[in-house]
Amino acid sequence: MDFGALLADARAFLARPQPVPGDLQQLVRTHYDLGRVAAEVLAVYQSARMQKAVPAFMPVLMYHKIPDAPPATKHQIYVTKDNFAKHLAFFKSRRFTPITFAEYLQFARGERPLAEFPRRPLILTFDDGYLDNYTNLLPLMQQYGYRGVLYLLGDFDVRYNQWELAADPAEPRAELMDEAQKRAFVAAGWEIGAHTMAHPHLPALPLPAATAEIQRSKASLETVLHTEIVSFAYPYGDLNDDLKAAVQAAGFALAVATDTGGLHLEDDRMQVFRINVFPHETTVSLFKKTASWYRKYYRRKRGK
Repeated sequence: MDFGALLADARAFLARPQPVPGDLQQLVRTHYDLGRVAAEVLAVYQSARMQKAVPAFMPVLMYHKIPDAPPATKHQIYVTKDNFAKHLAFFKSRRFTPITFAEYLQFARGERPLAEFPRRPLILTFDDGYLDNYTNLLPLMQQYGYRGVLYLLGDFDVRYNQWELAADPAEPRAELMDEAQKRAFVAAGWEIGAHTMAHPHLPALPLPAATAEIQRSKASLETVLHTEIVSFAYPYGDLNDDLKAAVQAAGFALAVATDTGGLHLEDDRMQVFRINVFPHETTVSLFKKTASWYRKYYRRKRGK
């Protein structure tokens, strides 16, 4: 390449000012706005910093209901209170330190020193906001001094699992927490994440409708619960590139999937790999699902 000729061409072009079409002006402003460029450069730096500081796979576990006894459901999205207590005892014995995504971001942004980042981090997430989360989950977590991430619907008028009953009326009704009970998690230092307004299959919606579900859920939760919402959970783990872009544009720093995503959290912050936890987990299965090699094992076995 003749850099001298390139420089001469550039100078000649700049010496002959000419009008720039309005659509091109807007395109340049959109893609090369200094604030946006600076934010993206900073995000790349923070991501690389965390990949170096925390190179191993960090397990993110997904729970839903924590009932007293097994419900009469075909969906394996519960762990009984007694079994969950055993899970917590296992995490304690393995010296895991549960953190939230909000805390992770504090380290990534330099708000907390990396020297304080736990040696064995673990993120415990709970979807939908079932009533048994308040009666069973919260007290058990408090016994261990643990906090997690609770993904709630933005529509506070949804008071039971109506999305499950709409698909199968034979499913048992499961109550959701009321506003005061959700506030108890905020008071206990938990992170609240968004889970859409009413739990739809997002890819089945027109993109504007899906985008509204995403944006409105964040705004609603922040307004009602007076807490910052930094992460999002895709209902059913259903997502695509358009939805990931919509989540990022809505202002979320992270979004969790279900059994899909990168080997490292920083591979794709809009599709963080989250591990399904089932009713009859054993010590062996919990050991496997929280091991540093689990993500590679899962990808090799399932191709995801």
